[in-house]
Formats: sequence, C-alpha cells, structure tokens
Amino acid sequence: MVPRFPLGAWSGRAPHVFVPTFSALTSLLVLFSLSSPVRGAVGDGTGLQLAARWGHGPSYATQVADGLLLSGEGSVLRVFDVSLPEHPILRGELTVRGVIMDIAREGTLVCLAAARGDLRVVDIGDPRAPREVGFLDLPGTAYGVEIAGTRAIVACEDGGLRVVDLGTPTAPVELGAHDVDLYAMDLRVSGGVAYVADMYDSALETYDLTDPTQIQRIGSAATPGPPWAVDLDGSRAILVDDYAGIAVFDVSDPANPTELGSSWLEDVGYDVESFGDLALVANDWKGLVVVDLSGLPSMVRIGSLDTDGYTFDLSHQGDVVYLADSQEGLRIVDVSTPTHPVERFHLPGVGMIRQVWTEGTIAYVVDEHHGLRILQPTAGGGTIQLGAVEMPGSPWRLDVEGGVAYVAAGTSGDVRIADVHDPRSPFEIATIDPPETPFGSSARDVSAESGRLAVVDENGLLSLWNVSDPGAPVAWGERWVGNEPVAVILAGDHAYVADHDGTVRIVDVAAPPALDVVGLVSLDGYAYDLERDGDLLFVAQDWRGVRVVDVHDPSNPLDLRGIDTPGSVQGMSTAYPYLYVADGSRVRVYDVSNIWDVSQVADYDCDDATLAVSAYAGAVHVAGMAGGWYQLRNELLPVDAGEGPVTRPPLRLDPNVPNPFNPRTNLRFALPRAGRARLEVLDAAGRRVRVLVDEWMEAGVHQRRWDGRDERGRPVASGVYRYRLVANGGARTRGMVLIR
Repeated sequence: MVPRFPLGAWSGRAPHVFVPTFSALTSLLVLFSLSSPVRGAVGDGTGLQLAARWGHGPSYATQVADGLLLSGEGSVLRVFDVSLPEHPILRGELTVRGVIMDIAREGTLVCLAAARGDLRVVDIGDPRAPREVGFLDLPGTAYGVEIAGTRAIVACEDGGLRVVDLGTPTAPVELGAHDVDLYAMDLRVSGGVAYVADMYDSALETYDLTDPTQIQRIGSAATPGPPWAVDLDGSRAILVDDYAGIAVFDVSDPANPTELGSSWLEDVGYDVESFGDLALVANDWKGLVVVDLSGLPSMVRIGSLDTDGYTFDLSHQGDVVYLADSQEGLRIVDVSTPTHPVERFHLPGVGMIRQVWTEGTIAYVVDEHHGLRILQPTAGGGTIQLGAVEMPGSPWRLDVEGGVAYVAAGTSGDVRIADVHDPRSPFEIATIDPPETPFGSSARDVSAESGRLAVVDENGLLSLWNVSDPGAPVAWGERWVGNEPVAVILAGDHAYVADHDGTVRIVDVAAPPALDVVGLVSLDGYAYDLERDGDLLFVAQDWRGVRVVDVHDPSNPLDLRGIDTPGSVQGMSTAYPYLYVADGSRVRVYDVSNIWDVSQVADYDCDDATLAVSAYAGAVHVAGMAGGWYQLRNELLPVDAGEGPVTRPPLRLDPNVPNPFNPRTNLRFALPRAGRARLEVLDAAGRRVRVLVDEWMEAGVHQRRWDGRDERGRPVASGVYRYRLVANGGARTRGMVLIR
C-alpha cells in the first residue's frame, strides 16, 4: 500500500509550501491541500486543451505478482517483467488521470486508486500495451484499493469505504458506501470483511461487506497512533503509523479485534506487508525496516536498508522486496537474509516538479530531487525527455536566457548554470555561491536579463551578477531585501522582489554595486510568485488570489486591485492579453487587457497540484507537483499564434501643460484601443485628490482639465501632485506642480 495523509485539518497556507526542503509527509500534504475543491473531468473547462503530456513523478505505489511488477510513477503506470528480479525489463506504460496512490490486481484486471477520488480500471492482458478500460469518480482522495472477486473496495479518505462493481470493467458502478466517522487510509479484505486503517479515530475497524448496499461496522479497536496502513496475516492484522510505530491485532473474531503487541519504529510507517513471522515496513526516510513478530507481544527490529530517500510503498514476492521511493524511484531488495537486506537493483525515478520555463514547444522543468529536465512534445500528444542535468540541493526555480539555464538550487545554497543550446546534450558550466547570511545560504529564485542575473536567497539577500560570460559569473553587488524573499524579476534598471510576508520591494540595479531600494508596497497576506507585464506587477498570494500593482513609477508602487481566484495561486505567467494562473489543480486564464474589467476566459483541470505555469504565444506549459508536465493549447488565440508573443500596445500620458500652473492645467493622454479608463490626481503621499475620468472611452487622444480643486470643489494647497492614468491593462503616472 502507499502512505496515507489526513487532510481534514489542512487548510490555508502552511510554511512547507515555500521552504525548498520537503519531507515525504509534507510533500503529499501540499499536493492535496493545493488541489482545488472544484471537481471535474480533466480539461472540462473551456478554451484550454491538452496538447502533450509527460506524467512522470514521484513513486508512491508498487504491486507484484506472477513475475509482473506494476509501479506507479506520478500519473504513469509502468509494467515490468521481473522474472529475473535483478534485471527488470520495462514492458509497457500508461498515463492516467491523477497521481497513482495504490494498485490492486486480479489476473489481467488492475485497479488504480488515484489522487482526488478516482478509481481507474486498466487491462494488462498485453503488458506491452496496458490500456484504461473504465473509471469512476469517488468522493475524497482515493488512497487504497483492493479487489475481491468482481468488486473493488476503495479507501477514500474522508469519503470512507466505497464498494464498486467491476462486473463490467468498462462501466464500474458504485454499490454502496460507509462514510460516517471514517477516515479510511488503507484496507485489506478477507472473507467478506474489510479491515480498515481509520485515521479519524486512530483505530482498526472491521466492516461486513456481505450486503454492499448496507455496509455495517462490526468491530473496532484503538491503535497506539493514527494508522497509515494495514496488512493481514491469517488471523492477525498488522498496522503501522507515525506515532507508535507498529501494532499487531488478533482478528480471529473480526467483531472483537484484540491488540497483541506494539513497538516504536522511530519514524513514520507508510506501508507494511507480512512475510512469515516478519513484518516488512516502508519506514519513510529510514527505508526498509524488518521486524520480527515471532515473540509477541515483544517485537524486535532485526534489519534495515536506508534508501537515502522517502520510502512510501512496498510489495514482495518471495524474498524479493520492491520499494517505491518517492525521490529515488524503484528499488529491488533481497531479504533472504532478513538481518541484512541487500539492494540488487535501482531504477532512478522522477521527483516533485517545481518550476517550468518555456519559449516555444521545448519545456525546461525543475525536478526538486534531481535537477533540470528538458522535454519536447511528440506527434500524437506524447513527450520525450531530450536531456537532463543532475543537480544537488533541492532545485527550486529557474530562468533561461540565450541558451543558458540558471537554476536556484535551494538547500545547497547555490545557483547552477547549464548550457542548453543543444537540449539533447545539456551540461553544467558554472556554479554561483551567493553571499552567506547569518542563517546560511539558500538560493530561492533567479531572474536573468541582458547578461545580468538577480538571485534572491530565502534568508533575505538579493545579489546581482554579471553573466555576460555564463561560464565565469562575476559578483556585482548585494542588498538585504527582506526576511524571506520568494521571487525576483529583473527588468531594465530595476529588480522586483517579493517577500513571503507580502512586501514587494523595487530595487534600483542601474549602477552596481549600489543596489538601492527605491520603492515598496505592503500587501495583506503572503506572496509566492511575481509576474510583470509592462507597468503592471502581478503578485501570487495563494488563497487570496492575485494582487495587481502599478509600477510605472518605481518609487511609488501602487496596489491597484485584487483578482479573486477559487483555488490557491502558486505560480503565474503573462502573455498579453492573458494572465495564466496555477490555481490549485486548475490552470485559469484571465483577460487582463483592461485591468479594471478582468474576467476568467478559460480553464483546465490538471487533476494535480499545479505549482507553476509558463506561457509563450499559444503554448501553455504547466508544472504539476506530482503528476508531471502538461502542455496546453490556448484555443482562444489564432492557430498561428505560436509564431511569437503578442505585445501590449503602448499607453500614452503626456506632460501636463502648463507646468507649473495656477490654477488650471491640461492633461492629455492616448488610448491604443477602446476600454475603461481612469484618470486621477494624487497628492505627494499617493492619496487620491480628484477623479477626472472613470468611464468607457474610445481609442485615440483625449484631454481633461484640472482646476486645482478636490472632489468637494475646494481649492487644494500649493505643492507637488501626481496624475495617473490606468487603462487598457496598463498604467502611467506623471508629476505636476501647483503654485498659488
């Protein structure tokens, strides 16, 4: 089975989201906490359609029988021939909706428990070409599945226990459910009874499935801790959890399970399988742990194998154990000598996808556990990995310019620079070690432009580098810019830095080593990402949506408005006239051509937590946290939109005449196209004095006069004033002087 994580108490934002070091438990919590509560079929929105898919991700599930190993790698089911366990042969693979959390098999029929409540039914009659034949949406998150005869029994988190008829595999039908006071994380079925690991009540519970339309709870026993997984060994049930470790129960009478003994395992037990008088435990970062049960109530840990990753799931056939290691992929272990397990084979996998960058069809993605991967779609919606560069230190964010990729490597503290001119043969050419802070060094984000590189360290430092020769970067300057910067954009003479606390700072980088903070705006809530489009800065704020800031005058950034989104915004991308938002499990597209009249015009359900999006013309690339990479096509754009990006038309605001003035002056402006326009007068502190225009206007040149009075018609004092135009999705600000 696979790790099971309680999500009922998880709401809002947690610090794990932005810290570039994820434990196994944290990663899964984030994966499902970011999922939008809005359910629907993949791509059931409008305007965005799937063009290509690369579904590889962390390994969470394995199942072995009859010489065939089934492995879940993100959204990909892989079928291996393990007749010779030390030399597995990949026979076939299939990408499904959702992240595969558990696998059950009966003959050639396979059931997959996929994230967010999906039961997927697959036929592996031909292992070289597994095919999905049916599916059923279930409530909650599907964590565990068992096949009993012609029925599938599914553990659905807060959806409880669900029984599904597989008599017609192409059309599975739910027969009944029990979802009252049950947080089902895992289950086993024997003799018409389901043995369920109930996280809600910290209990082993038993259910009579004789009549699936009337499922009855017949027994319950408290477990030492909230259980993640359960296995059956004849008349014994073995459970593992994240508090007390391992516990064994006598279930010879299913109505009265009785504890036989328990023992601490030191770390989270995510899965367990019995092996004679032994228990094989997937023990998180401890790897494989072997426990001797022969002396109950005493239990002794007799052997272990550290996998250097996070072990989520295991299955065994004879004395060979197959481990699903979320970070490192598939591991095959020989336990013929239980006190000394030996790894016989390791097939590296794919970790969490954190970021994506694109220009055209090629996608550059950052794998938190492995580094940079370069992907390209193929005919028919497939994808190939062109190349990869292994990078240590939990790589987190990246930017690509001029055939060079800059990767913020997170916990290793540095920035890795790779030559990607030939995507099929990328290679690392240099490393940047940002200046140390009192709290160490941890590169959080990077932004490259015109031979310069801006780097923010999550401990508060902005550093600027000359990368005109990427193989020999030169430090240009550094500046303290907050407590915990999370994003940076380098544009012209300024760097825009978002701090986790919601503060956005604008830094003048025109004359390094001097890096001066010239502007600041404080936003309510947290910040996660930045995007800039002309004079507008978009700030991702998780469940608060997106804030729009006017940065036309860098010394006086102004918070204009918010864009409320249904989910939790982690990443964004702009390609005029659209703002693409990674919002929970969905990518949402907003028309921001008129910032005062923003509307959602398209969306797509990736059925995975989306953390980043990158758009170039009509191609929209998405980083799914555990479900890999998606390329979407924006059907709102013309077919030939892939030729290049569309630029935002210029908005013009002329100097006022006369200036200085007393008491009247003329304000002239030009709109490139029709739309709502707002022209207002502000005092030196940015407070509104008078609104001169707030209406729909035609394209062309317009003029208004200000008579030196406020909204109530009272003359204002001499001094410096600003006038600001917001229209067509942009903003312009100028200064003027009133002398009485």
